[in-house]
Amino acid sequence: MPPINKIALTREAIENGKIYQIIKNGDYGVTFISDEERKNSLKEMFNFQDITRDVWLFGYGSLIWNPAINYSERSPMVVSGYHRKFCLETHMGRGSKDAPGLMLGLDVGGSCRGMGYRLSPDEAFRELEIIWKREMVTSSYVPRWLFATTGGKKVRAIGFVVNRKTDRYVGGIDDAEAAQYISQGSGFLGTCLEYLNNTATHLTQNGMPDKYLNRLQTMVNQLRAL
Repeated sequence: MPPINKIALTREAIENGKIYQIIKNGDYGVTFISDEERKNSLKEMFNFQDITRDVWLFGYGSLIWNPAINYSERSPMVVSGYHRKFCLETHMGRGSKDAPGLMLGLDVGGSCRGMGYRLSPDEAFRELEIIWKREMVTSSYVPRWLFATTGGKKVRAIGFVVNRKTDRYVGGIDDAEAAQYISQGSGFLGTCLEYLNNTATHLTQNGMPDKYLNRLQTMVNQLRAL
């Protein structure tokens, strides 16, 4: 197999469409969301009205350690009704057809600790356009208004929950299977293990250690030591 050319997931690479073109030209067998559908999806979150107040965005995976957006405030956040889980198979970004990887999603039930980003009204739409280009390339995620708490306040925050209707959804996967996926997954954005380690490390550094992620780290390291 030829070596994979890695690319950093930066604000510039998202804005100029470089990430999108890599995916589009990669023959990954995915169905793309059109530009119009993506724009309407964002506008629909605000009932097609102008944004006139602060907007909170919830990060539970790579948004924790690589938001790639401008924001007014960053604060630990807890959302209710969803939990973080490796439940989305990927053949691109951090996986391949020969060795699929796994990505995190917000799945139904429980709660999840992550990072909240407050966007001011004057910059919210532009920054969310970048987030939509990043998260809404395919139909793997669905944007939702989530019930959240940050800084002792109850807020509504935008988060991206996993689309259980996509054929890439593997919600029934157990930890042993997830560890196998993560140990092998690698693509143009890097490895699944890097993704896992970065997420787990930054959660711990912000006082929100995740036992599930830490358990998977141990299991993956054991597999790689064999």
